[in-house]
Amino acid sequence: MISQIVRGAAARRAGLLVACLAVVCGTQLVGAGKSPMRILKYDPAAEKMDLFAALDAGAVTLRVVAHDSEGGNVYIENLSGKPLTVNLPEAVAMVQVLKQGFFGNNQPGGANGNANGLSSAGGGSGQSGGAQSLGSGFGQQNNNNGAVGSNNGNAVPNGIPGVGIFSIPAERVAQVPFRSVCLNYGKPDPSPRMTYKVVPLENYSSNAVLQETVRIFGRGGLDRTVAQAATWHLTDKLSWNDLANIKKYTLPGVYTSQVPIFSTSELETAQKLVEQATKQSQERPAAAPKSNSTPGAVTPSVRTASARNTK
Repeated sequence: MISQIVRGAAARRAGLLVACLAVVCGTQLVGAGKSPMRILKYDPAAEKMDLFAALDAGAVTLRVVAHDSEGGNVYIENLSGKPLTVNLPEAVAMVQVLKQGFFGNNQPGGANGNANGLSSAGGGSGQSGGAQSLGSGFGQQNNNNGAVGSNNGNAVPNGIPGVGIFSIPAERVAQVPFRSVCLNYGKPDPSPRMTYKVVPLENYSSNAVLQETVRIFGRGGLDRTVAQAATWHLTDKLSWNDLANIKKYTLPGVYTSQVPIFSTSELETAQKLVEQATKQSQERPAAAPKSNSTPGAVTPSVRTASARNTK
């Protein structure tokens, strides 16, 4: 009993540390006098730009603060000198930038275990090359009187009807929460200390069904656990039986009893999701990688604030 109490206290301290790191990272990004805007509105008079076009033009910078594999926040700073409406893509990948300036090895691959105490009977090796890559989407459908909803944890914001779009005043920073799924089973979880960048999903993977799955997830209204099962089935080639055998320890890091992370009903729904994504991907024109990059590669021209500041 005492050991369980000690482990519980350690877990609470670890959770508090992660929360503090997220606050510090956000504060360092915006700097003095640039508190991030959490309630975002749409200005019809502002110039409109797609996110990646704005990044390439130097009109905005972007930083990712991933709390873990389930989500975090992106901070978008308007450097254009005038109000700017940013149109967020429906689906993106978020990849770790290693200290050497290279990107993590994002090739799909499972593993027999990972840092979170998960274990599985299926999968190959996917441990090398840094932490997990993430799949996320911003194409929200709900309206909140013309404003993007307030941020509560990893909640997805309410967007302007039909698109993930909002306006940022000149020299201000928008804080946009995101939900995400892991794209590499078996790799370590992201943390606020890690540097991530956002890239077009079609540059990360040429798998049209995966792209459609992340789009559906990004629109909201879909259980994340279901989306995660479907994603690992597509990225790591884990069978539904393999996914049913993935378990977690009842106390993280403690080798006691294990429980499945996916229920039977969640796996059944995930199968239907893959079927839906397959059908929709067949109806959608194929998306070519941007900036002449090869499928699966990270586009060099898509840069984050940290990359731009090195110039």
